[in-house]
Amino acid sequence: MAWRNLAFWYFNPLFAVTLAVFCAVFAWLLHANAQIKGSTLPEFRRGADGFWGRVSNYLELVVVTPAKKPDARRVARSCPGCRGAGSAR
Repeated sequence: MAWRNLAFWYFNPLFAVTLAVFCAVFAWLLHANAQIKGSTLPEFRRGADGFWGRVSNYLELVVVTPAKKPDARRVARSCPGCRGAGSAR
């Protein structure tokens, strides 16, 4: 590795900014996914023992999706007084 490689950000500032933005957005998405799972990102990362357990937790955060939207008919049955998309009133 040449010493000039350490100054890569100085010669290519737009690349450095783009990479920083990409990393910040990805970290924000991981944190949001951890909140969907009912935790925070640091707690979720500490939740497993060993390297492969942490890799598994990371992959779980990458592919997590929000819960499915509730069925309007089920919501109407569970809340007879509510006026929603599934109510017959």
